[in-house]
Amino acid sequence: NFSLYINETKFIRITNIETKKAALISMDINDYLSNEVCAEIRRSIKKAADNEVFFLGITDKNKKVNDVHILARGNKFSVPAILRDLKAGNVVIHNHPSGKLTPSDADNSIASYLGQFGVASYIVNNKSDDIYVIVEPFDNEIIKALDTNEITGMFQKKGLLDKQLDYYEYRPQQIEMSGIIIDAYNNNRLALIEASTGTGKTISYLLPSIIWSIRNNEKCVIATNTINLQEQLINKDLPLLKRLLPVEFKYILMKGRSNYICLHKFYRTAKQPDLFDLDENKRQIDELLDWIRVTSDGSRSSLNFIPENKLWESVCADTDYCLRNKCAHFNDCFLNKVRREASSANILIVNHHILMSDIVLRHKENDYKMFGILPAYRRVIFDEAHNLEDTAIKHLGISLSVASLNKMLNKMYFVSKGKERGSLAYIKNSILHSGIIDGKFEISAFMNERIVNEIHALKNEIDIAFEIIKQYFYSILENNDEEGRFNFKTRIVPSILAAPGYYENCEKILINLIKIFGGLSKNFDTLIKRIKPKNDDDPAGELSIIKNDLISAKERIDTVMASIGSFVKPENFENTVRWVECPDIGKKEFKLFAMPLDISSLFFESAVLPQKTLIFTSATLTIDKKFEFFKKSFGINNLDKKNISELILDTPFDYEKQAVFAVPSDICLPEEKIFTEHTSGILLEILTRVERNTFALFTSYSQLKKSVRLLREPLENAGFNVYVQGEHPRSYLFDMFKKNRKSILFGADSFWEGVDAQGETLEIVIIFKLPFKSPDDPVVEAKTELLKKQGKNAFFEYQLPKAVIKLKQGVGRLIRTKTDRGVIIIFDKRIKSKYYGRTFINSLPPLNMQFISSNEIIQMTESFFLAEKNIQVGPNDC
Repeated sequence: NFSLYINETKFIRITNIETKKAALISMDINDYLSNEVCAEIRRSIKKAADNEVFFLGITDKNKKVNDVHILARGNKFSVPAILRDLKAGNVVIHNHPSGKLTPSDADNSIASYLGQFGVASYIVNNKSDDIYVIVEPFDNEIIKALDTNEITGMFQKKGLLDKQLDYYEYRPQQIEMSGIIIDAYNNNRLALIEASTGTGKTISYLLPSIIWSIRNNEKCVIATNTINLQEQLINKDLPLLKRLLPVEFKYILMKGRSNYICLHKFYRTAKQPDLFDLDENKRQIDELLDWIRVTSDGSRSSLNFIPENKLWESVCADTDYCLRNKCAHFNDCFLNKVRREASSANILIVNHHILMSDIVLRHKENDYKMFGILPAYRRVIFDEAHNLEDTAIKHLGISLSVASLNKMLNKMYFVSKGKERGSLAYIKNSILHSGIIDGKFEISAFMNERIVNEIHALKNEIDIAFEIIKQYFYSILENNDEEGRFNFKTRIVPSILAAPGYYENCEKILINLIKIFGGLSKNFDTLIKRIKPKNDDDPAGELSIIKNDLISAKERIDTVMASIGSFVKPENFENTVRWVECPDIGKKEFKLFAMPLDISSLFFESAVLPQKTLIFTSATLTIDKKFEFFKKSFGINNLDKKNISELILDTPFDYEKQAVFAVPSDICLPEEKIFTEHTSGILLEILTRVERNTFALFTSYSQLKKSVRLLREPLENAGFNVYVQGEHPRSYLFDMFKKNRKSILFGADSFWEGVDAQGETLEIVIIFKLPFKSPDDPVVEAKTELLKKQGKNAFFEYQLPKAVIKLKQGVGRLIRTKTDRGVIIIFDKRIKSKYYGRTFINSLPPLNMQFISSNEIIQMTESFFLAEKNIQVGPNDC
C-alpha cells in the first residue's frame, strides 16, 4: 500500500490554511451522500471492526455520491490513502472512529493535493450520520480521448508532417510509438518503449502530449537526463511543432534554482562585496547589474560571459535564502516568473534530478504537499530513462567531505585579509547598523562568542576528525600494491564494524561532530529568539530578513548534522551501502558516502502510484529483448500487467551494411598482465593504417592511463590529435575531437553515452573490455550480497544487465544516421567464449559479428575504408 496516512493524531505541516478553515464548516450529510451510500459506509466500517476505512465515492450529475468502493482499511487512528486512478468529480471519504470530525493536518495536506485534480474530500463518523466537507465536490471529469487515427495520420505519407516539411522522412517506428503513447494517455497506463537512435522518438511523444494537454487542460512533464536533449526539445522539436500544428500551446524549460540569479542576494552582495570575499569580482558584479536590467529570464545560460563560480554561488537562487512573499523583489523574481509561466504551460521540460526532487518533496514523511518544485501534474515522460536509477540513488544518498563541509561553513563565516566574510558577517553588520533591534550590541557579542567562535572550532574539529578516520582506514588496508598505497575505496562491512578500533576511530569521532553541530544549531535558535524590535515594529521587514537568513544558516547546519547521523546509523541498514574514499592519502581529499541499494519500493509508491500516465523511453532499456530488469529496478512489476504496455522499436539503420563488428579471437583475456600492451599494439596498427577518428572506450581510468602512456607518443608522431578524459573539460575534449580529423579520444565512463558524432567525425569505436562494474566497487559488492541474501543470482540479475545496458550505449556511439559507416571492435573475446556472451549479442542491434584473428581484423578494417573510398570515387569523377 502507498504509505500515506490520513489520521486524527499525527500532525504534519499544513499546506493550505484556507482549506483547513473551510473544513470546520459542518454540512448536512444528505446533501453529499445518498441514503444507500450512508448505509454501505456503516456496514463497511462495522465489518472493519469500527476502524478507519478509506472509500472512493462516485458522484452523479448533482455531485452527490451515489456509489462507494473500499480502497483501504486501517486502524483506530489512521488509514492508507490510495491515490492512484482517481478522477475529477470523484470523492475520497474516510471515517474518524472518535466521532470528532475536525481534520488533521495530514487530512488537509492530502485534500489540498487532490483538490488540484478535481477530487473532493469528506470525513464522516462511524454511524455515517455526520459529515465534514474539506473540499467541495467538483463536476465529473470528462476525458477527451485522443483519436489514434488523427494523430498517427500526421506521421503518414502525405500527412501533416510530410506536407509541411520538405525534408520529412517517413518512419513507421514513429507511428508505432505514438500509438502506444496515445493508448497510455487515454487509458491511464504505464508504457515502456525502447526506441533506437533514428526512430524519431521525441516527435512521437511530443505530438500526443501536446494535443492531450490542450484538450484535457493537463500538464505533461518531459524529463531528460542530458542538457543536449533538453536543448533539442526546446530549440528544435517544440518550435517546429508550434509552427506546424494548427493549435496554440505553451512550453517551458524549468531549470534548477541555482541556474537563476536571486535579486535579493545579488543586491546584498553588490552592496558589500568584501563581506562575501568578492573584492576582486567588482567588474563582474557591474556586468551582472547591467545584465539584470535587460535579461528576460535571469538564467545563467543567457549571460554573455562566464561568471566566477564563487561569485555565482553568492548570488544564485537557492532554497536556503529564499524570503518568498516577504522579499522586496518578489514580483520581479526571475524564479517566480518561471513558475508563473509554468503554471500556464502545456509542456514542462525538466531534468531527471529536478523531477526526482519534486517527487521526493511531495512524499516526504508521508506529507503529500500541495506545492512541490513543479506545478501539479499527472502525466510524465522519462526520456533517457536508462539513467534514471543512478540519478535517483545519488539524489537519495549522501556524500560528506572536509571540502564540502568547510565550504558550507565558509559561506557563513571566515576571515580573509583581516576582514570578516560570509553571510554571518553581513548579518552581524546589519544588526549593528539597525536602528530598531533591541539589545543589538549584546546580540553581536553573542554571535561572536557562541556562533563565530564555534564555527572556527568546528572547522578545526572537522579537519581533525576526517584525518583520524582517513588514517584509521588506511592503517587497516591489506595487500596494497604500489599505486593502491596512495588511494583507496573501502566499504564499511560487518567485519569493519566489529573491529576493535572502528568505534573509537570513526563512529565515536562522527558522533562527537554531530554533538558539536547540534550545539551550534541550538545557539542559532537562541540567537533567532533574541532578535526583537524595540517597539514591536518592523515596518520595512528588516528583522524578517535577518531572521530568515539566520534560519537558513541553522537549517544548513541541521541538514549536515542529519547527513552525518545517516552515515553513522542508516535508517535502513540492509538497504544502505556505506563506504569511505581517499583519492590521495597525502591530501585532505577524503569522503564518506551512504547510498540506498534498492529504490524500487520508494519509486513505486512516490512516482508510479500517484501518476495517471507514466512513459519510460530510451535506446537501451531491454536486456535480451526483455524489460524485466528495468521493471524490477523501479517496482513496476508490482503493477497489474494489464496496466503496462511494452514496445521495442526496430532500428532504422542497416548495421550489417553500415558497420563492421569484430572481436579478436587470438587476444589475451582482460585479466592477463599483457592485455593493455596487446590491445594497444593492435589499436596503433589499425589507426596508422586507416587514419580515422576513433573513440577508445575504457571501463577504468587506470587502464585508460596505461594505454595513453603506451600510445600517446607514437600516435602524435603519426600526426594524430590525442584527447584524454580528465586532462580537459569533457565538452572541450569532444568539441576538439569533432573539429579535427585524425583524432582519437580516450574516454572512460561519461563518453560511453550522451555524445553524438556523425559521419567522418567518428568512424571507429574501440571497446577494450565488456563494461562489467568492478566486483569490489562498494555498491556492486553490497548489491551482490543483498541479492544473494534474497536467494537471487546477483550476476544475472544485476551485474550482467548493467553491463549489457552500458555496452549498448557504447556501441550506439557509432551509427547515428542512415549514412554513417564505421568499425566497432571489442577487445574482449568473452563476448564469444563465455556462456553469458549470447546475452550481450542478443541485446545489440543485428550486427554481423566477426570472430577472427587480430591481423584479419586489421586487414578487414583497412579493406572496409578502402572499399568506402572506391565506392565514393566513380568513373565520372575522374
